[in-house]
Amino acid sequence: MEQTLLITAFTPFNGRAHNASDAALSIIMDLAVEQLPQIQVIGQRLPVLTEVAARRLLESIERFNPDMIICLGEARREAITPERFAVNERSFRIPDTAGSQPQGDPVVKGAPPQYETRLPADDFAAALNEAGFAANVSEDAGRYVCNEVFFAGLHHLRRARSKVPLGFVHVPVLPKYGQDDAPGQPAEKTAEALLTGIRVWSMPSAESQQR
Repeated sequence: MEQTLLITAFTPFNGRAHNASDAALSIIMDLAVEQLPQIQVIGQRLPVLTEVAARRLLESIERFNPDMIICLGEARREAITPERFAVNERSFRIPDTAGSQPQGDPVVKGAPPQYETRLPADDFAAALNEAGFAANVSEDAGRYVCNEVFFAGLHHLRRARSKVPLGFVHVPVLPKYGQDDAPGQPAEKTAEALLTGIRVWSMPSAESQQR
């Protein structure tokens, strides 16, 4: 049975012309039919806007009713990092693209302080390492729009009593935006690594549907 995978990425922000997550998503969409033949991949681009990005994710979940959800964002890190936790806090290091910069505000009032990812972050990182890609599990998704979307998605699924797995992965910035401590990574390499992880994450769901 074909699964439906919803992948989200972010549009450019902070004065940049490109976002590494968006660039990787474009490549994944081009390769999905060939490399993920049992999965219908739906790509959605989210603006770097507080509240708006999370709302767009929830609308996509309701519209497409996916079997699995992977949210992507970029970070100045050396490796691809699946996130373990989403935190109920918005404390933006820089403003979003509309100039909003909340500090200490909850993502969802009255919600738990944090949620744990619904996808096996350790298995994802291990599979990428085995395939020759730099990856490690992150314990801190930040307090920016990435974390906001991650938390809002998990909270929505919990309230809906849905068992759909959802995870968040930060990818390295593009080389043109890299620095000495995090030189960045080409979108092609990032997309190849993510496809490896997607195959690992989709296998448990495929097996469970056959039982």
